[in-house]
Amino acid sequence: DEAHHIEPLPPATVAALERAVLVVPGCLVAQRNDEGLVAHCTTPSGMYTDDLVLRVEAEATQVYSASRIGWSDMGVNRERVERVRNELKALGG
Repeated sequence: DEAHHIEPLPPATVAALERAVLVVPGCLVAQRNDEGLVAHCTTPSGMYTDDLVLRVEAEATQVYSASRIGWSDMGVNRERVERVRNELKALGG
């Protein structure tokens, strides 16, 4: 829905995405292939694990980030995606 929509990330290689994700505290890459990656990210409290999916496309990197349980994540997933976006910029991607 519109309240949870976040703009795609810029186009990037899977290697650059992995480097950017691994800088984010609590994130570990669970799966990686030529099309993108899946990361499992533990919340700062350590109580919950969220899923972060990044799919590489020619024009952008599509993003899905969500809590596995509950309705509200207190903005943690959006902050995480923006951290990845900033890390990609820092990497020149």
